[in-house]
Amino acid sequence: MNAVQYIKSLRWLRTSFRHTFKDKDGKLHDDARKVLAELRRFCFADRATIRRSVTGIVDPYASIAAAARQEVYMRIVSLIELDDADLAFFEKRAQAQDLEETYNA
Repeated sequence: MNAVQYIKSLRWLRTSFRHTFKDKDGKLHDDARKVLAELRRFCFADRATIRRSVTGIVDPYASIAAAARQEVYMRIVSLIELDDADLAFFEKRAQAQDLEETYNA
């Protein structure tokens, strides 16, 4: 998948996530707010992901799992909030990169 195709897939994903979480006016609907609040809590969205064992020692496996949860939450929120100007900018850069690669090949 080249950069332009990736941007197109991002646009499709953003639309799908928005349909899932937002109403027709572009606002989060009640269920979406509840789901995102639960995900925010469960995915350590606004907390450190360092986890400690009962003895107080940093547990690397639990910390990695917490960081992975956080990454999923951030991905969902970033796709919901991704705006048209950002996508247009990314698409323009991707097209320029594709042209440069074609020209230099």
